Amino acid sequence: MYNMSSDTYPYPTLRQARYTVRTLPQGTTLTGIGAKEKLFYTTDDGFFYDGVRKGTLAADAEKRYFVNFDRYVLIFPDRAYYDTEQDRFGKMNFSPNLDLSGAKLQSGTLAGEQAAMNTLYLEDVDFSAIGFCVGDGVTVRCLYGTTALELRAVIREMTTSEMRFDAGTFSGLNDAIVTGLSREIPPMTYAFRCGNRLFGCVGNRIYASVEGNPFNFYVYDGKSTDAWESQTDLAGTFTAGCAFRDHPTFFCEDAIVRVLGVSPSGFQLSVTEGVPGVAAGCADSVRQLSNVLYYVSAAGVMAYTGNAPTRISEPLGTDLFPVAFCAAGADGRRYFCGLRKPDGAALLVAYDTEKEVWTKEDALEVCSFVPFGGNLLAACADRIVTVGTPRGPVSDWVAERTPAGGLTPVDFCRADMGRLIARAFSVRLRHDAGTVMRFFVSQDGETPTEVPTSQIRRDGDCYLLTLSGSACRRVTLRLSGNGPFTLFGIAFTYAVPENRR
Repeated sequence: MYNMSSDTYPYPTLRQARYTVRTLPQGTTLTGIGAKEKLFYTTDDGFFYDGVRKGTLAADAEKRYFVNFDRYVLIFPDRAYYDTEQDRFGKMNFSPNLDLSGAKLQSGTLAGEQAAMNTLYLEDVDFSAIGFCVGDGVTVRCLYGTTALELRAVIREMTTSEMRFDAGTFSGLNDAIVTGLSREIPPMTYAFRCGNRLFGCVGNRIYASVEGNPFNFYVYDGKSTDAWESQTDLAGTFTAGCAFRDHPTFFCEDAIVRVLGVSPSGFQLSVTEGVPGVAAGCADSVRQLSNVLYYVSAAGVMAYTGNAPTRISEPLGTDLFPVAFCAAGADGRRYFCGLRKPDGAALLVAYDTEKEVWTKEDALEVCSFVPFGGNLLAACADRIVTVGTPRGPVSDWVAERTPAGGLTPVDFCRADMGRLIARAFSVRLRHDAGTVMRFFVSQDGETPTEVPTSQIRRDGDCYLLTLSGSACRRVTLRLSGNGPFTLFGIAFTYAVPENRR
């Protein structure tokens, strides 16, 4: 069944009409959607907040992921940010445009005491004014002879012209030429917030930021607020990550890794191998509803509660998976999957977690979902639309034409009786006044033909279809409507040929 909804299950009914929230200029492609106080989205080369372009992004990302961290929107894999309070867009990697030709590595002081080779000196530069802070983990690049060096250290003190580190940080580098100064974050593919840290992964390595500061990594002072990283020995690479039950959780295609503990000194990896993880291209399929994590694996849609994941997508058939891409969204009860097959064919399906039933909608190609203003929104190509049942205001949005519904053909036969003669169908359904129903019948796999109106009699919610046909082994009925309808039942009347009595 297509364009269907589980709202009236066990009775089939059409899904709600979708509303178009925003249409982008022709030739523009959406690569992600999110929400904070306002709706925001990314195109192939830009970030837009409340419909206003705030910054430019590299045009090489087909899919983007967002993390809301306090006043910031963090954008991956670009490693860009938007400050919603300061209305400022920038790169998370901070590398100020400084003239380093006069920079020197030298001895200085620390906490009022003499300290050997701990100071980066650059005359008349106020490092704090340009964006550095005490406690930042920074990267100092220099050239020592013909050798290029990259040193990571934590800023301990700053004054005008001086940035001070631990004693001995630059030992033996008196004559080195400083070529770069930056505060960097790892090149994480997937990132998320868990507690008061930004966690992320790339390849098979996991990273965590300094507590409370998603811009600060590479700080290892032995404190509970430190950053943290860990290299796993998994053969595969990470395909997704999320916070689940207060623990950072990462997925490979055939493994699940959970970070246990509450501080870097106590962080431990709990690795479960040989289980279906998140399929490549399906990082955005991970969604939590009622303490259950749902995601798309190579074998189908999985439900995960912390033990072995369980496949729940058997009703969708065996030929739908694996998929090349999936974006998922949730409206509190239903888990929506925007699937795309390797051949490019798209399909939007929904799983009702309360009624445990799947429905198929249509070939809407979705790149991202977000709940906003009581509605579940989907970004698809050059427009943003509602999905599911609207629960928030939609008065200013444009509604689509009521979706056409089509029920998968229903076959009627008696295997124990052989050939039979179809006499009539009695179909009980309810629909809006403007809905026009059409009925198609075929025998033994022949091309379906529409039942003419002269053979249809309606009595309230009941349609009686009188049939005229020869003896056959199988009769197929297809229903089609141009508006909302709910099907309550179908009855089939047949006769046995005289030569079989």
